[in-house]
Amino acid sequence: MAGRRNDFHSTRAWRRLALQVVAEEPVCWLRLPGCTSRSTSADHIIPVSTRPDLALVRSNCRGACKSCNTRRHTTPVEQLGHLRRMTEDQWRDNKRVKFNFRERERRQGIPRSQSQTATTFFNPPPPPSCAQCGTPCPKGRHKYSSDDCHTATDNKRALEQTAAKTATKECPLCGTTYTTTSTTKLYCSTACNAETNARRARDQYRMQQGLPVDPNKPTRPWLLHRRQNTPQEAYP
Repeated sequence: MAGRRNDFHSTRAWRRLALQVVAEEPVCWLRLPGCTSRSTSADHIIPVSTRPDLALVRSNCRGACKSCNTRRHTTPVEQLGHLRRMTEDQWRDNKRVKFNFRERERRQGIPRSQSQTATTFFNPPPPPSCAQCGTPCPKGRHKYSSDDCHTATDNKRALEQTAAKTATKECPLCGTTYTTTSTTKLYCSTACNAETNARRARDQYRMQQGLPVDPNKPTRPWLLHRRQNTPQEAYP
Protein backbone atom coordinates (compact mmCIF):
# COMPACT_ATOMS: atom_id res chain seq x y z
CA MET A 1 0.00 0.00 0.00
CA ALA A 2 1.28 3.45 -0.84
CA GLY A 3 2.02 5.74 2.05
CA ARG A 4 4.96 6.27 4.32
CA ARG A 5 7.63 3.80 3.34
CA ASN A 6 8.68 1.54 6.20
CA ASP A 7 11.85 -0.44 6.50
CA PHE A 8 10.32 -3.54 4.97
CA HIS A 9 9.78 -1.79 1.60
CA SER A 10 13.52 -1.87 0.94
CA THR A 11 13.96 -5.51 1.92
CA ARG A 12 14.50 -8.26 -0.58
CA ALA A 13 11.58 -10.22 0.83
CA TRP A 14 9.10 -7.42 0.12
CA ARG A 15 10.37 -6.87 -3.41
CA ARG A 16 10.06 -10.58 -4.11
CA LEU A 17 6.53 -10.64 -2.66
CA ALA A 18 5.49 -7.56 -4.66
CA LEU A 19 6.67 -9.15 -7.92
CA GLN A 20 4.79 -12.31 -7.05
CA VAL A 21 1.56 -10.40 -6.36
CA VAL A 22 1.81 -8.44 -9.62
CA ALA A 23 2.46 -11.63 -11.60
CA GLU A 24 -0.44 -13.52 -10.00
CA GLU A 25 -2.92 -10.62 -10.07
CA PRO A 26 -2.31 -8.56 -13.24
CA VAL A 27 -5.62 -6.64 -12.88
CA CYS A 28 -6.02 -3.83 -10.33
CA TRP A 29 -8.45 -4.79 -7.60
CA LEU A 30 -9.25 -1.24 -6.37
CA ARG A 31 -10.80 0.18 -9.60
CA LEU A 32 -10.81 3.78 -8.35
CA PRO A 33 -11.38 6.79 -10.67
CA GLY A 34 -8.38 7.12 -12.97
CA CYS A 35 -7.48 3.44 -12.72
CA THR A 36 -5.19 2.05 -15.44
CA SER A 37 -6.53 -1.52 -14.86
CA ARG A 38 -3.02 -3.01 -14.99
CA SER A 39 -1.50 -3.75 -11.60
CA THR A 40 2.06 -2.54 -11.15
CA SER A 41 2.38 -2.66 -7.36
CA ALA A 42 1.23 -4.61 -4.35
CA ASP A 43 -1.45 -3.12 -2.08
CA HIS A 44 -2.09 -4.18 1.51
CA ILE A 45 -5.69 -5.02 2.30
CA ILE A 46 -5.16 -4.14 5.95
CA PRO A 47 -2.86 -1.10 6.10
CA VAL A 48 0.62 -1.61 7.45
CA SER A 49 0.05 1.21 9.92
CA THR A 50 -2.75 -0.88 11.45
CA ARG A 51 -1.23 -4.37 11.27
CA PRO A 52 2.55 -4.22 10.68
CA ASP A 53 2.77 -7.94 11.40
CA LEU A 54 0.85 -8.64 8.16
CA ALA A 55 3.18 -6.60 5.96
CA LEU A 56 4.81 -9.66 4.34
CA VAL A 57 1.82 -11.98 4.39
CA ARG A 58 0.71 -12.99 0.90
CA SER A 59 -3.00 -13.21 1.78
CA ASN A 60 -2.93 -9.54 2.86
CA CYS A 61 -1.62 -8.28 -0.49
CA ARG A 62 -3.50 -7.59 -3.72
CA GLY A 63 -2.36 -6.30 -7.10
CA ALA A 64 -3.08 -2.60 -7.78
CA CYS A 65 -2.04 0.07 -10.22
CA LYS A 66 0.12 2.96 -9.12
CA SER A 67 -2.71 5.49 -9.35
CA CYS A 68 -5.17 3.52 -7.21
CA ASN A 69 -2.49 2.54 -4.72
CA THR A 70 -1.59 6.19 -4.24
CA ARG A 71 -5.21 7.32 -3.96
CA ARG A 72 -6.14 4.74 -1.41
CA HIS A 73 -3.17 5.55 0.87
CA THR A 74 -4.28 4.15 4.26
CA THR A 75 -8.04 4.21 3.63
CA PRO A 76 -9.77 1.20 5.25
CA VAL A 77 -11.52 -1.32 3.04
CA GLU A 78 -14.91 -0.25 4.42
CA GLN A 79 -14.47 3.24 2.92
CA LEU A 80 -13.35 2.19 -0.57
CA GLY A 81 -16.89 2.62 -1.88
CA HIS A 82 -16.72 6.32 -1.07
CA LEU A 83 -13.48 6.65 -3.05
CA ARG A 84 -14.98 4.82 -6.03
CA ARG A 85 -17.90 7.27 -6.15
CA MET A 86 -15.64 10.36 -6.15
CA THR A 87 -15.02 12.20 -9.41
CA GLU A 88 -11.68 13.56 -10.54
CA ASP A 89 -12.55 17.10 -9.38
CA GLN A 90 -13.73 15.85 -6.00
CA TRP A 91 -10.54 13.84 -5.60
CA ARG A 92 -8.32 16.84 -6.40
CA ASP A 93 -10.30 19.06 -4.01
CA ASN A 94 -10.13 16.46 -1.26
CA LYS A 95 -6.39 16.04 -1.79
CA ARG A 96 -5.86 19.81 -1.70
CA VAL A 97 -7.77 20.11 1.57
CA LYS A 98 -5.99 17.07 3.01
CA PHE A 99 -2.47 18.43 2.49
CA ASN A 100 -3.31 22.14 2.98
CA PHE A 101 -3.72 22.51 6.73
CA ARG A 102 -4.82 26.15 6.51
CA GLU A 103 -7.62 25.33 4.07
CA ARG A 104 -8.61 22.39 6.25
CA GLU A 105 -8.75 24.58 9.35
CA ARG A 106 -10.76 27.21 7.47
CA ARG A 107 -13.34 24.65 6.38
CA GLN A 108 -13.53 23.21 9.88
CA GLY A 109 -14.13 26.67 11.33
CA ILE A 110 -11.02 26.78 13.50
CA PRO A 111 -10.29 30.42 14.45
CA ARG A 112 -6.91 31.79 13.51
CA SER A 113 -4.91 34.60 15.04
CA GLN A 114 -4.58 38.00 13.40
CA SER A 115 -1.04 37.21 12.20
CA GLN A 116 -2.19 33.98 10.54
CA THR A 117 -5.29 35.12 8.71
CA ALA A 118 -6.35 33.38 5.55
CA THR A 119 -6.02 36.66 3.65
CA THR A 120 -2.25 36.78 4.06
CA PHE A 121 -1.97 33.15 2.96
CA PHE A 122 -4.19 33.15 -0.12
CA ASN A 123 -3.37 36.64 -1.45
CA PRO A 124 0.04 36.65 -3.14
CA PRO A 125 2.50 39.40 -2.19
CA PRO A 126 2.79 42.43 -4.49
CA PRO A 127 5.45 42.25 -7.21
CA PRO A 128 8.80 43.88 -6.39
CA SER A 129 9.63 47.32 -7.73
CA CYS A 130 12.33 47.94 -10.31
CA ALA A 131 15.56 49.20 -8.76
CA GLN A 132 16.08 51.60 -11.69
CA CYS A 133 12.72 53.10 -12.64
CA GLY A 134 10.51 52.05 -9.70
CA THR A 135 7.78 50.36 -11.79
CA PRO A 136 6.44 46.92 -10.75
CA CYS A 137 8.49 44.07 -12.16
CA PRO A 138 6.68 41.64 -14.50
CA LYS A 139 6.39 37.96 -13.75
CA GLY A 140 9.73 36.20 -13.81
CA ARG A 141 11.75 39.31 -12.91
CA HIS A 142 12.73 40.14 -9.34
CA LYS A 143 14.92 43.29 -9.50
CA TYR A 144 14.59 45.05 -12.86
CA SER A 145 11.51 45.56 -15.03
CA SER A 146 13.41 45.24 -18.33
CA ASP A 147 16.84 44.65 -19.82
CA ASP A 148 17.23 48.39 -20.48
CA CYS A 149 16.92 49.13 -16.76
CA HIS A 150 19.46 46.43 -15.99
CA THR A 151 21.92 47.87 -18.54
CA ALA A 152 21.41 51.42 -17.30
CA THR A 153 22.13 50.34 -13.73
CA ASP A 154 25.31 48.55 -14.79
CA ASN A 155 26.51 51.61 -16.73
CA LYS A 156 25.79 53.90 -13.80
CA ARG A 157 27.68 51.60 -11.45
CA ALA A 158 30.65 51.48 -13.84
CA LEU A 159 30.77 55.29 -14.02
CA GLU A 160 30.67 55.56 -10.24
CA GLN A 161 33.49 53.06 -9.87
CA THR A 162 35.56 54.91 -12.50
CA ALA A 163 35.00 58.24 -10.76
CA ALA A 164 35.98 56.74 -7.42
CA LYS A 165 39.27 55.44 -8.89
CA THR A 166 40.22 58.71 -10.65
CA ALA A 167 43.36 60.29 -9.15
CA THR A 168 45.51 63.36 -9.93
CA LYS A 169 49.26 62.71 -10.26
CA GLU A 170 52.40 64.63 -11.20
CA CYS A 171 54.82 63.33 -13.81
CA PRO A 172 58.26 62.79 -12.19
CA LEU A 173 60.05 63.73 -15.42
CA CYS A 174 58.41 66.88 -16.74
CA GLY A 175 56.31 67.84 -13.69
CA THR A 176 53.04 67.92 -15.61
CA THR A 177 49.86 67.28 -13.58
CA TYR A 178 47.55 64.66 -15.14
CA THR A 179 44.44 62.65 -14.21
CA THR A 180 44.30 58.85 -14.48
CA THR A 181 42.34 55.84 -13.21
CA SER A 182 45.35 53.53 -13.23
CA THR A 183 47.15 52.72 -9.99
CA THR A 184 50.43 51.80 -11.72
CA LYS A 185 50.82 54.69 -14.20
CA LEU A 186 53.77 56.97 -13.24
CA TYR A 187 54.30 59.21 -16.29
CA CYS A 188 51.94 61.55 -18.09
CA SER A 189 52.61 60.06 -21.52
CA THR A 190 54.48 57.33 -23.35
CA ALA A 191 57.09 59.91 -24.45
CA CYS A 192 58.11 60.63 -20.84
CA ASN A 193 58.19 56.92 -20.11
CA ALA A 194 60.46 56.31 -23.13
CA GLU A 195 62.70 59.22 -22.15
CA THR A 196 63.14 57.83 -18.63
CA ASN A 197 64.06 54.38 -19.97
CA ALA A 198 66.54 55.93 -22.43
CA ARG A 199 68.23 57.92 -19.65
CA ARG A 200 68.48 54.83 -17.50
CA ALA A 201 70.05 52.80 -20.31
CA ARG A 202 72.48 55.64 -21.10
CA ASP A 203 73.57 56.01 -17.49
CA GLN A 204 74.15 52.26 -17.14
CA TYR A 205 76.35 52.30 -20.25
CA ARG A 206 78.37 55.30 -19.01
CA MET A 207 78.87 53.64 -15.63
CA GLN A 208 80.23 50.52 -17.32
CA GLN A 209 82.62 52.65 -19.36
CA GLY A 210 83.75 54.69 -16.34
CA LEU A 211 82.29 57.95 -17.66
CA PRO A 212 80.53 60.60 -15.54
CA VAL A 213 76.75 60.20 -15.15
CA ASP A 214 74.18 63.01 -15.32
CA PRO A 215 70.62 61.64 -14.70
CA ASN A 216 68.97 64.99 -15.45
CA LYS A 217 70.57 65.44 -18.86
CA PRO A 218 68.00 64.68 -21.60
CA THR A 219 68.83 62.15 -24.29
CA ARG A 220 66.74 64.02 -26.89
CA PRO A 221 66.77 67.76 -26.14
CA TRP A 222 64.74 68.53 -29.24
CA LEU A 223 61.89 66.37 -27.93
CA LEU A 224 61.94 68.15 -24.56
CA HIS A 225 61.90 71.54 -26.30
CA ARG A 226 58.96 70.47 -28.45
CA ARG A 227 57.02 69.24 -25.42
CA GLN A 228 57.49 72.55 -23.63
CA ASN A 229 55.94 74.41 -26.56
CA THR A 230 53.11 71.96 -27.33
CA PRO A 231 49.81 71.56 -25.34
CA GLN A 232 49.50 68.46 -23.12
CA GLU A 233 46.46 67.18 -25.06
CA ALA A 234 48.61 66.62 -28.15
CA TYR A 235 50.52 63.77 -26.46
CA PRO A 236 49.06 60.36 -25.56
